[in-house]
Amino acid sequence: MRATNRRYVTESEIRAAKQIDLLTYLQTYEPNELVKDGSGYHTRTHDSLKISNGMWHWFSRRIGGRTALDYLMHVRNMDFVPAVQLLCGLGSILPPSSDKEGNCEHRDILPPSPGKERKEPKAFELPPTYPDCSRVTRYLRRRGISSEVLRRCIDEGALYEANRYHNAVFVGRELQLMALGDNVAHSLGLRVERFWALFLVAAAMLAGAAVSFAGLLSFVGLVAPHMTRILLKNDAQLQLPIAATFGAALCLICDLIARVAFAPFELPVGIVLSIVGAPFFLYLLLIRKKRSRHDAT
Repeated sequence: MRATNRRYVTESEIRAAKQIDLLTYLQTYEPNELVKDGSGYHTRTHDSLKISNGMWHWFSRRIGGRTALDYLMHVRNMDFVPAVQLLCGLGSILPPSSDKEGNCEHRDILPPSPGKERKEPKAFELPPTYPDCSRVTRYLRRRGISSEVLRRCIDEGALYEANRYHNAVFVGRELQLMALGDNVAHSLGLRVERFWALFLVAAAMLAGAAVSFAGLLSFVGLVAPHMTRILLKNDAQLQLPIAATFGAALCLICDLIARVAFAPFELPVGIVLSIVGAPFFLYLLLIRKKRSRHDAT
């Protein structure tokens, strides 16, 4: 690398530094820092710093970027000028040329040598499961994750211990991760904001289609999902179909009561649903109030 005592950098040097991605930088100058992780990499110093598809993200700190310049500034805590000067001297990554001022300008990254054969990607398979998760639980507890969160992840199948190396394996089923809470889902690599937006759009479209077809039926969308969640806990894979079935059955039973209870008169089915749904809504409010008091104490 080329040493320099200048306390400034030029625009051409900044542009050249921003062309260097983190993976190329580490492969060339710090190969021991790279650890293969499935289809991507993570660093040996920070195992939560993942590198994939030309991007890097440090999940424990919730920061990320694309370039090696971002990495040197945010992870290595280097100042901007020394970081640019360091990357501007990487002649073996990007062949330098000189401008009129004698400053280095870099061309595009060189393509890989034709002698290397490209390996066919292997089919993704989850590692075999170890009978218990005691080692993984102890390790993650030392990393600051609460035992309640770990127990919920293990019960829902989102976390298990690998058989061979006893690694912690997180299985990213989106709906189950969302059921664990926004913070837990975000820490496991899920883009919470994007999934919330998709769920809200899908729920609005489904609710609009149901109302346009069957009319306004109050409390069905409140009673059926919450009753299903109470019965099935956080098993999101079963909650959706059973909630839909339970909602249809609830409407059918309330419609039957509205037709038979006051025959020959017929009550609107929405009134019967309100009689059932209003007490259940109050029950949910009381339960949430008790939980908030318990968490406060």
